[in-house]
Amino acid sequence: MAYMCPFLEQSDPQCAGCLSLHRLDDALRFCSDNYEDCPVYRKKCLDDARNSRNYRQEREFLRAAG
Repeated sequence: MAYMCPFLEQSDPQCAGCLSLHRLDDALRFCSDNYEDCPVYRKKCLDDARNSRNYRQEREFLRAAG
Protein backbone atom coordinates (compact mmCIF):
# COMPACT_ATOMS: atom_id res chain seq x y z
CA MET A 1 0.00 0.00 0.00
CA ALA A 2 1.43 3.35 -1.02
CA TYR A 3 1.26 6.37 1.24
CA MET A 4 1.21 9.78 -0.35
CA CYS A 5 2.66 13.05 0.86
CA PRO A 6 0.08 14.97 2.88
CA PHE A 7 1.08 18.17 1.04
CA LEU A 8 0.60 16.70 -2.44
CA GLU A 9 -2.88 18.07 -3.07
CA GLN A 10 -2.16 21.57 -1.77
CA SER A 11 -0.73 22.77 -5.10
CA ASP A 12 2.28 24.18 -3.32
CA PRO A 13 4.68 26.07 -5.64
CA GLN A 14 7.61 24.53 -3.76
CA CYS A 15 6.49 21.10 -5.02
CA ALA A 16 5.99 22.18 -8.63
CA GLY A 17 9.58 21.38 -9.58
CA CYS A 18 9.05 17.68 -8.92
CA LEU A 19 5.51 17.45 -10.22
CA SER A 20 6.15 17.39 -13.94
CA LEU A 21 6.44 14.74 -16.61
CA HIS A 22 10.12 15.60 -17.03
CA ARG A 23 10.78 14.73 -13.40
CA LEU A 24 8.30 11.90 -13.00
CA ASP A 25 10.92 9.71 -11.29
CA ASP A 26 11.44 12.38 -8.62
CA ALA A 27 7.70 12.77 -8.14
CA LEU A 28 7.22 9.05 -7.66
CA ARG A 29 10.21 8.82 -5.36
CA PHE A 30 9.42 11.81 -3.16
CA CYS A 31 5.63 12.09 -3.26
CA SER A 32 4.81 8.47 -2.52
CA ASP A 33 6.20 6.08 0.07
CA ASN A 34 9.42 8.05 0.68
CA TYR A 35 7.92 11.50 1.11
CA GLU A 36 9.66 11.86 4.50
CA ASP A 37 12.95 12.05 2.55
CA CYS A 38 11.76 14.94 0.38
CA PRO A 39 13.55 18.21 1.19
CA VAL A 40 10.35 20.21 0.53
CA TYR A 41 8.36 17.99 2.91
CA ARG A 42 11.00 18.41 5.62
CA LYS A 43 11.08 22.18 5.16
CA LYS A 44 7.29 22.45 5.29
CA CYS A 45 7.15 20.30 8.43
CA LEU A 46 9.79 22.43 10.09
CA ASP A 47 8.01 25.63 9.09
CA ASP A 48 4.73 24.27 10.44
CA ALA A 49 6.42 23.17 13.64
CA ARG A 50 7.92 26.62 14.17
CA ASN A 51 4.43 28.04 13.93
CA SER A 52 2.94 25.57 16.35
CA ARG A 53 3.09 25.09 20.09
CA ASN A 54 4.85 21.77 19.56
CA TYR A 55 7.97 23.29 18.01
CA ARG A 56 10.41 21.51 20.30
CA GLN A 57 8.77 18.11 19.84
CA GLU A 58 8.60 18.45 16.04
CA ARG A 59 12.22 19.62 15.86
CA GLU A 60 13.37 16.58 17.83
CA PHE A 61 11.32 14.31 15.55
CA LEU A 62 12.88 15.77 12.41
CA ARG A 63 16.36 15.64 13.90
CA ALA A 64 15.87 11.97 14.83
CA ALA A 65 14.51 11.20 11.35
CA GLY A 66 17.59 12.25 9.68
